[in-house]
Amino acid sequence: VRDYAKPGDLVVARGTLKQGSFEKDGEKVYTVDLNCDDFSILASAKPDTSETDEADTAPETQKQTAKRK
Repeated sequence: VRDYAKPGDLVVARGTLKQGSFEKDGEKVYTVDLNCDDFSILASAKPDTSETDEADTAPETQKQTAKRK
């Protein structure tokens, strides 16, 4: 995902969730892992344009799909 998406991009991921847990410093820590089968970028993040009125700039929509190798 990091090769395609930037921070702030709207992304949807499809896959399976796996719950787990482990002990750290005597306390139980719970985890949820996503095994991603594919993802799509729904919208790119807006560039930082402090001089531009937000109402005049709509986010550009694009869709990219990457399959796991």
